[in-house]
Amino acid sequence: MLTFLAYFLIFAAVAPLVLLGLAVLADALGFKAGMRMLDGVIALLVLQGAVGGLLNLVGGAAVAALGIWGLSRMEGWPGMLGAAALVPFGAWRSWRGLQLLRAVWAELRGG
Repeated sequence: MLTFLAYFLIFAAVAPLVLLGLAVLADALGFKAGMRMLDGVIALLVLQGAVGGLLNLVGGAAVAALGIWGLSRMEGWPGMLGAAALVPFGAWRSWRGLQLLRAVWAELRGG
C-alpha cells in the first residue's frame, strides 16, 4: 500500500510536466493533438493541486502535533523552543493546504 501511495505521489508530481512536454513536442511537429493534450495537462494540474493541498493539510497537522508532543516531553529551553517553533509552522502549513484545497474545489465547481 505504501509503495502504491509513493508511486501515486510521484505520478501526481511528474505527469503534468511530462504531458506538457509531449504537447509541446507534438505541436512543434505539427500534430493537431498537441493542443488537445493541454486539456489533459490542466486536469493533471488540478489533480496535482488537490494532492498537494491534502499533503500539506495532513503534514502540517502532523508537524503541529509533533510540536505539541515535544513541548510536553522536552526538558530545557533549547528543546522546548524547537518544539514550540513546530506548532505555528505546522498550523501555517495546514492553513496553506486548506486554502489550496478550497481553490481546487472552487475550480472543480466552475470558478
